[in-house]
Amino acid sequence: MKAINSQHNPLLEKMHAMAKEAKLPPNMGSIDNSAVSGFDKIYHQALNGLKDVNDLQMTAGDAAERFALGDPGISVTQLKITEMKADLAFKFTAEVRNKFISAYQDIWNMSV
Repeated sequence: MKAINSQHNPLLEKMHAMAKEAKLPPNMGSIDNSAVSGFDKIYHQALNGLKDVNDLQMTAGDAAERFALGDPGISVTQLKITEMKADLAFKFTAEVRNKFISAYQDIWNMSV
């Protein structure tokens, strides 16, 4: 793909002139790679967080199964603590999701 050369494109020259008039940088429409990498970082952190919540849920399920089978290595207290950790992590994740959805809807409904 050919790069656009402003010397041979009068429309691009006019856009640059208008950007100078408005005191805007000529590359204002370009993609900011730091923003993309920032989003990628947040996305991967969220995925890791979901994996952690899933691990807590699986651990709580295993503890409940072991307790139900009469495993002497797990007490009622340990079972309840494990279940409460999993429940709290799940509720927190659900609230974060709800906040993201609410923020998305607020942005979507903004008038420009």
